[in-house]
Amino acid sequence: MGQAATPDRPPTGRDRSPPGAEHEGWARARRARGRNLALLAALLAFIVLIYLVTLVRLGGLD
Repeated sequence: MGQAATPDRPPTGRDRSPPGAEHEGWARARRARGRNLALLAALLAFIVLIYLVTLVRLGGLD
């Protein structure tokens, strides 16, 4: 556990957050959301590609 700051000792890294730390969490969540959406788009494109290849190989697109 983090140690409490006393008047004769400065606070440790766990006791205080750096300036702008609240915005850092938002930025991280936004990057993660963008990465997740990009992965979803790539997976959907792969599924469509496999579906089209299957249709062509089975002669479904005449």
